[in-house]
Amino acid sequence: MGALAVPPAIWAVHFILSYATAAIVCAKIHELDAARIAIAVYSLVALALLALTARRARRDDFLGKVTLAVAALSAVAVVYEALAAVFIGSCR
Repeated sequence: MGALAVPPAIWAVHFILSYATAAIVCAKIHELDAARIAIAVYSLVALALLALTARRARRDDFLGKVTLAVAALSAVAVVYEALAAVFIGSCR
């Protein structure tokens, strides 16, 4: 049952790190290039961890299938969060 909570936890950490990084960079540097690079790295790490979690899920029982589905949903959420860094033009 513990594996079911891992994908949302990975997404939550990605969410907090991405938005905290963007807020700090905009407040101190006023240029989003550094934040975009950091968010890209966070996203790649999160997607790799989600893929690992999905790969380790047992597909022969119900909780394994649900863990796989939650990992896929969390991966979609990570991608949508990363797209925000692409489309935002500036800190203003």
